Amino acid sequence: MADFRKWIPVLALLALLAGTASAQVGPALTCTSNAGVPPIVRAEGLTELVGDVVLNCSGGVAGQTFLVNWQIFLNTNMTSRLIKGSSSQTEALLMVDELTSTGGVPCLAADAGAPCAGTANANVFRGSKGAGDNTLVWLGVPFVAPGSGTRVIRITNVRANANQIGASSTLVPSQIVMYISASASQSVPINNPQQTVAFIQQGLLFDVRNCNNSDSVGSNNSFNQCASINSTQFGTSSENADLSSSGRKPGSEMTLRFRENFATAFKPQIYAGQLSSAPGAVYNSESGFVHPRLAEGGTQETGLATSGTRLIARFANIPAGVKIEVGTTNKWGTGSLPVALISADVNGLSGITPILGLPATIQASSSANKCSLADTTTFAAAEIPISATGTASAVWEVLDANANANETAAIPVIVSFTANTANNLPGIGTATVIGGYAPVVTGTDAGKAQSGPVPRFVDASISRTLFTIATCATNLLFPFITNAAPFDTGIAIANTSQDPFGTANQTGTCKLNFYGSTSGGGAAPAAITSQAVPAGGTLLFSLSSGGTHGVGTGAAGFTGYMIAQCNFQFGHGFAFISDLGAQKLAQGYLALVMGTTSDRSGNVAANEQLNN
Repeated sequence: MADFRKWIPVLALLALLAGTASAQVGPALTCTSNAGVPPIVRAEGLTELVGDVVLNCSGGVAGQTFLVNWQIFLNTNMTSRLIKGSSSQTEALLMVDELTSTGGVPCLAADAGAPCAGTANANVFRGSKGAGDNTLVWLGVPFVAPGSGTRVIRITNVRANANQIGASSTLVPSQIVMYISASASQSVPINNPQQTVAFIQQGLLFDVRNCNNSDSVGSNNSFNQCASINSTQFGTSSENADLSSSGRKPGSEMTLRFRENFATAFKPQIYAGQLSSAPGAVYNSESGFVHPRLAEGGTQETGLATSGTRLIARFANIPAGVKIEVGTTNKWGTGSLPVALISADVNGLSGITPILGLPATIQASSSANKCSLADTTTFAAAEIPISATGTASAVWEVLDANANANETAAIPVIVSFTANTANNLPGIGTATVIGGYAPVVTGTDAGKAQSGPVPRFVDASISRTLFTIATCATNLLFPFITNAAPFDTGIAIANTSQDPFGTANQTGTCKLNFYGSTSGGGAAPAAITSQAVPAGGTLLFSLSSGGTHGVGTGAAGFTGYMIAQCNFQFGHGFAFISDLGAQKLAQGYLALVMGTTSDRSGNVAANEQLNN
């Protein structure tokens, strides 16, 4: 009994120690991650903003503080912007307790201003580049165990290379996945450490439409070299002075149509009210979480995009002698998507200065090469410079967007040239246009670099035919002509582009090609090229002595056939064969109209398609 009484103090001490130990253990610490609703991001994008991930942590010994290394991995390259002056720190942030401890103000460790007051109240930490291109780390972040309460950890401003994964070709969309890890002096288990933070879809559709965006271009994008288009818009200084007049009336144009493939594919740089926004607020702009307290050296970088979504049109193979104007704003697009033509380079980089342009009026017309409108409509247009190699570009920036509707930017294009067939102007050929997102950044590092413009895109542009300039030609076959004694042949070729049907007047030369022989078995005479025959004019000559429009010599002693290649679209010919003085024999016939050179495919049947 005495021995038992000796053990009573010892047992009491053990019970006290056991109770103390139990109080220090508390409930098990655990964090559960949640990605909310992942956004749709553009497959063309290299710096797409993925959804935030929130971790709700509970348990542990309330008030106990220890350091945690947080790390995230993506299944693609991480492209959150590096902060200027740092080789590792990025705009990606880890926030503690949704800024509640400081009344909604983000406090970096170095922020000494009220209410932050330095490291003690730090609730925002910058992520740093990890060991791989797909990882970010936050090292030594103080963590205070919440005990029976809850501690919230938010990871935001993470950008990713969506193009590296690409859009799915199946019914299951491609995904950007984030993996979260935590390591510390004690275990920090994470439930659901793998979260889908974005779905990937092609963002942009592009095509060329007719002038008011009501249909495909059809014949509106085909012009004739010999018929001037909007020639008064350019030329002499007095004509250029007219550019400032609201009475400009270009009669021919197309439309560049940029379409969203999903409702948030076009975005402004930042929305009003987004600066100093609450963490987790969704604005569907190119910017993420932005706050003045996070500005580095007075320059806002964290979360702020360089620009809004940019749309670029890159023109190629523009024939010599052609000038192009583009609308400075969205004229025909669905919805009210505002865009502005800006000064930028061929990749859509650099300047943001809006180009205001000059007023232009599209006038109603029923011509195949013009737009048919019920009444006139006015928009601002600006000429774009064309290089010596026939290339040009135009860039528009999205200023606002409706995140609840698929919107369209439809930009008018005006083509102008003065016909000068004697100098082969404008050139013959087909101009193309490539439409896509901008700025375009190429190179092996473009998709993993954490520097450069935000947003930026791969060159996944879509090429379309813009317009074609075709030769104005009529090929006339005179199947039999002769100047063998005592016969002679008189020939008339009429330029019938002047008519009562509104046809554009055309002027062009005729090349006379002779096939046969001269008297005594001599070779056929060399081809003769006339001077220009005006609309409504007629080239007249005889084989024996020549005639008008520079055909000073004929084809004396020739017998055979002749093909006249005339550089105007509408022409007809007549031949009259008679003996000297038409005393005994005379015969006349109409020349046969052959297909133009552009109609021929090398097939014999195609070459011999003849029409009177």
